Amino acid sequence: MAGIVAALVIASVAIVAKHDSRSSRRASPSVATAGPGLVSPGFIESARTDSDPVTASEFFAADRATLDLRSYRRLASTLEVGCPGLTGELATALPGDRCRQLVHAVYLSESETSGRRVLAAVSVLVLDDATTAAKAASVIAAGQGGVPAVAVPADALPGAVVTNPTGDNSWRNARVSGHYLIVLQLAYTDGSQGAGADPALSTASHDLALLATEPIFRRGLTGHGPH
Repeated sequence: MAGIVAALVIASVAIVAKHDSRSSRRASPSVATAGPGLVSPGFIESARTDSDPVTASEFFAADRATLDLRSYRRLASTLEVGCPGLTGELATALPGDRCRQLVHAVYLSESETSGRRVLAAVSVLVLDDATTAAKAASVIAAGQGGVPAVAVPADALPGAVVTNPTGDNSWRNARVSGHYLIVLQLAYTDGSQGAGADPALSTASHDLALLATEPIFRRGLTGHGPH
């Protein structure tokens, strides 16, 4: 798992908005082999080469995710054709078939030492190419548009002040991995505001970005989607 995580970090480019704007990084994906052949290093840069549609079981399939002993419970997930509901300039930046599919999930973390819990919406936008993904990430980084979270079941968060992590106190993050755009929005369920260097929100953002990037990395290794 450690080797996969390291490779995933190399393979993704982060463009971060709002509180975590100082943690952006840039890196180039590595060339990967699949069996006896060689997968092009630019395979995931475009939907023309990475053409297999995303499947419902490819992203966020497990009810619970554990990374470095930190556990997150999946509250809801969905796969949509196109990208309905985009807000602001993001909708303008992704017209027509520029956005092919949209995967949503919402996760709840275990309590941190203070007793607070992180509610995190993770969205993966399957775009036409990496250039479109980078432009869309810039729109999110500028706070000019966003992605609505999938609805959380009414009984999933008893006593929570925040039941949707896309409000004004959201801690936002956008990452580009090839022609995929990964958008994360996080908030504390008790409504408390996360600071600019908030460790719990930063850790949850990092963990769930790795979870979202793993299927993309796997496509880069194999040269195809799940068969």
